[in-house]
Amino acid sequence: MTREEVLKAYDDTAKYFWAVVSGYNFVAYEEATKAIDIIEQRGQLTGEALKWARLLEKAWRRYYLTSKEILNRGKDIYGAPKRQAFNLWNDLQNRLYEDVETDCKRLFFAMQHQLQKQKVDAADMFAQAVLALRLCDDAVKGFDEYFQKVKEEMKMDFRRGFVFGRLDGMARCMRNIVEELVKRERRNSPDVTIDFNDYDECRLGAEIIANHVFSSTRINKAAEWAMEQNGYNDKEK
Repeated sequence: MTREEVLKAYDDTAKYFWAVVSGYNFVAYEEATKAIDIIEQRGQLTGEALKWARLLEKAWRRYYLTSKEILNRGKDIYGAPKRQAFNLWNDLQNRLYEDVETDCKRLFFAMQHQLQKQKVDAADMFAQAVLALRLCDDAVKGFDEYFQKVKEEMKMDFRRGFVFGRLDGMARCMRNIVEELVKRERRNSPDVTIDFNDYDECRLGAEIIANHVFSSTRINKAAEWAMEQNGYNDKEK
């Protein structure tokens, strides 16, 4: 590949990363913070759960600040000028989340229903925690699958330049929180099952969220809205 072709491939990769991969990261984080809020309301944000919740926030903050630093240096998102890139990214993520929040709620209620049938007292807490974990895991999976696709199709491996956006640390923290909550629940209900893989409604709900986040139509609409919010002008590229 020529230098120009490599730069073009990188530019296309970066645009997708900032618009889509990071968008899924944001959805996962928002649902994780909801889970932590419910856990705290239930009086369960103590001990190991509290430790991992704090580490989750640190993992997100590290990613967020790294993203801010990178975006403030260049034009990696839809060719936005330096002074607009970070705000554009923030608005784009918020818009994408607004578009899938209803789908997240549907999946939450499906999970909660399954737990209520098992007579789990804190069904809302477990449903939100497991939902957050599923989304965190899917965000990491989406990152891996995308950069593997780039490697295969473009014959270029840009993964190292974006590895800060692979939030496996956040997913690990959420997993440890869920495991701690399940351990506590099983002291009173040894047979409780916090697993939704066998429920079609829950599995399909997670797939719908992923499809919506990765929908080019939704991404383009969200990008257009974010550009309008930031007074974007093509002449400023």
